[in-house]
Formats: sequence, structure tokens, C-alpha cells
Amino acid sequence: FKSVLAVSTPVVLLATSSFFAVWAVDGLETMFYTMLLTSLVYLLTADKTNVLLIGMISGLVALTRPEGIMFSLIAVIFLTFRDGYISGLKALGLVAIAAGGYEIFRVSYFGEYVSNTAIAKVHWNIDKSLEGLRYLISYNAESGYLILPAAIVGAAACVRNSRLGIPAIFALAQI
Repeated sequence: FKSVLAVSTPVVLLATSSFFAVWAVDGLETMFYTMLLTSLVYLLTADKTNVLLIGMISGLVALTRPEGIMFSLIAVIFLTFRDGYISGLKALGLVAIAAGGYEIFRVSYFGEYVSNTAIAKVHWNIDKSLEGLRYLISYNAESGYLILPAAIVGAAACVRNSRLGIPAIFALAQI
């Protein structure tokens, strides 16, 4: 960014959000998952591409949380468009080995195609969608009506910048 204000505003908003601080450490895998996603964003935006490392981290992301597969696939698609289909296939192969291998184990051992977390939380119906929307609105209210709009506007503004495009897509996907 060329402006100190553009850099400091989101940092100050995030640093002063007690709501974000509480939710940032709630859960056992949150910090590990955050580190993996941050590493993945860093690798995807680096000048030199390390396809194998991107594939391995994408595989770990897919194993850590149920929505991780979404970020793994976004990374593979981004890599495919940026570096060609061979790079995308290499990364996808590593994701398939990690996530696919675990999926085979899960089905053979537990007899389920999805994790217990997903079974408990993701029975889609209109009420669940409305509950998710209410949760998003509650998060926005608890954060002082600043964090969610700032994230959406900031991500939308960054999509045109090739270096900031992937973090923006990740932020929008998480929302």
C-alpha cells in the first residue's frame, strides 16, 4: 500500500476488536489452521512458486478443518490459472493424497463420508442458513459494525491487485 492510513486502519480495527481476540483463540485447531492458511497465502503470493510446498500445505489445510478443502481447491485453481495446468495438477495430486487418503480411512473405519463435526453442524435447510446469517449479523454487531464491512470492502478493493487477490479471495470465501 502507498498510504500509511490504508495500512494502519485495518490493523487498528483488528487490534482493538475484543470480539475478534476472543474468537481467535476459541478452539483447539484455530491457531494451527490460521498458520496453515497464512502460509498458503504467503506461498501463493510469493515471487517464486514452490508447487510441492503449496500442495502439501493445501493438503494439511484440507485435513485440519471441514472448510479447509474449499481453500485447498481455491489454491489449486489459482495456481492452475497463474502457472499452468501442470502446476495445478501437481498441487491437486498432493491434496488428493492427503485428503483422499484420509477420506478412504474415514469411510473404512467410521463408515461416514464426512467428519462428525460436519454431521453435527451441517444438515442444510433454510433454518440453518438463516441461523448462519443471524450469526454473521451478530458477529458484525459485536465487532462494532466495523470488521465485517471493512473486510468485505477491503477484499473487494484488493481483488484487482495480483499480489493481494488471493488473500482477498480467501477472506471473501471465509465470510
